[in-house]
Amino acid sequence: MRRPFRSNLALLATLLIAAPSLATETAQDSLERIAVEVTSSNGPVLVVNRGASSGIRKGDSVVIRRIGLPDVVGTVTRVEKNECFVELEDLDLEVGAAVGLPGEVLVPQGRAIPDGAASDVPEHPPWQEPVDGWAPGRPLLAPATSPEAEDRPAELDGRLYTRAQYTDDRLGDRTYARFWTGVDLDWSNPFEQGGEIRFKGDVSYRDYMTGSNTADETLTRIQRLSYTLGGRYGDQNRVEFGRFLSTVFPQFGLIDGVEYIRRFEGGSQLGGSVGFLPDYTDDLAATDDLSTAIFYRWVESPAEKVALSIGYQKTWHAGTADRDLLASNAQWIISPDTSLRASVLVDYYDGTAQLESKGFELTELHASLNQRLGSGAGAGLYVSYLDWPELLKDEFPTPLPSTIADQKVKRGGANAWTRVADGVTLYGRFDLWTDDANSGNFADLRADLRDVLYQGSNFSVGAYQTQASFSDGIGGRVLHTHWFGQNSLRLGYDAVQYTQDGFIGGQSRLLQRRIALGLDSRLTDDVDLTADAEQRFGDEQDAYTLGLRINWRF
Repeated sequence: MRRPFRSNLALLATLLIAAPSLATETAQDSLERIAVEVTSSNGPVLVVNRGASSGIRKGDSVVIRRIGLPDVVGTVTRVEKNECFVELEDLDLEVGAAVGLPGEVLVPQGRAIPDGAASDVPEHPPWQEPVDGWAPGRPLLAPATSPEAEDRPAELDGRLYTRAQYTDDRLGDRTYARFWTGVDLDWSNPFEQGGEIRFKGDVSYRDYMTGSNTADETLTRIQRLSYTLGGRYGDQNRVEFGRFLSTVFPQFGLIDGVEYIRRFEGGSQLGGSVGFLPDYTDDLAATDDLSTAIFYRWVESPAEKVALSIGYQKTWHAGTADRDLLASNAQWIISPDTSLRASVLVDYYDGTAQLESKGFELTELHASLNQRLGSGAGAGLYVSYLDWPELLKDEFPTPLPSTIADQKVKRGGANAWTRVADGVTLYGRFDLWTDDANSGNFADLRADLRDVLYQGSNFSVGAYQTQASFSDGIGGRVLHTHWFGQNSLRLGYDAVQYTQDGFIGGQSRLLQRRIALGLDSRLTDDVDLTADAEQRFGDEQDAYTLGLRINWRF
């Protein structure tokens, strides 16, 4: 079964080599990776600690690096000065990202503002000229009027994406390949009634081989297909029906049903939803798991600098009462440079659960405080808590009873960065974790040298230390990025020494290494390509991975 992939591997290698020559003159800048960290996690919707002040805009691609798990990809959906909101490409709750995880936002180099660099947008000086006919207490500008729906043209925007990945684990005699393509689009005012159609879906092919055993499958899934009426500025009512994420509480998951929201003067909202919960399996199959929810979102003012949401979700599995979930989200934008965010999930057990006692139990908590110190430094604090809920709905592999009953993971940490010289920025991150059986920590220190070695380069060097349940590790990494034309080439090397508990002889210490090559290319202003090749080798490790991503925004 390895033979059919030779043509695919050749294609990936050809694209990696040929992509620079495909870039056209319409793309004037290469891509830059703005380092970010997750500061809030609400299922498949994240907040990261960089925003417009770093050059990030709506529609930019995001990659989040998960510890011990595959990377997840998302898209920026909303941008504020020093943070932005990201919706993951996979809307499954299980592929969410924890607070504190690092990632990158891909931004055209001409738009990107590196850490420590001043923004090109100047502060507006005080207004000097008198304004005729204006008196204090009256609006300076005439009230804006929104055109009627029939007077507005229909607009279609979105993106078409293609991804491919191939892994050959030669030590374990396993191969894995996946190819998928999808579309994510918004079609506003399609019937001149002021509504919006949103669609997100993909088709994928996967192939596995372990020894002489092979398996392959083709999957088609719809992650979102909904029609919304209302919800524009000035509208009091908003109705969405189809398959969608709850607007206020994405933690409630995908819903095949309807949601209604009433917006009050001042910006607060009251709403509810009813529908069925699709299985978070590969094809997101429809189910008979019924969900009802009600929620209220209070805001201090239409600017929404202070907001508090509370909600309740009740579910039934095959007609039997299942989950009673209380949820709350809060945000306080203390200033453009300071923000506080938190989200909480609490399950109520009525006494019929086998492993959980009757009463309320905290299931999940995320909280973060982020502070930007001018243009040259920033810092953040975060805490999280995770407990396994006991549910009848069991599309995921069911955890062991001991995991549900006892394992509660608590994590807290801090991150900071500061510009110490022209082109030289230091980054640091430290966190602690504990569960019912073990505890550990993670520390990471990195220095970036931008345009120091030579113009058009970024050299990054760092060291890290980790303490896990059954092993401790200490390692280092270097990454060099070189920009040329509309492209950037990345070359990195990692090495880590693990000390394993309970092993003797050659298994007690493992030295594992990784070398990676990557290319980011802007083929046009609307099309970008990322190709990666990675080799992992050393003690008990021998594998390589090839990956390709193409995004076309329209």
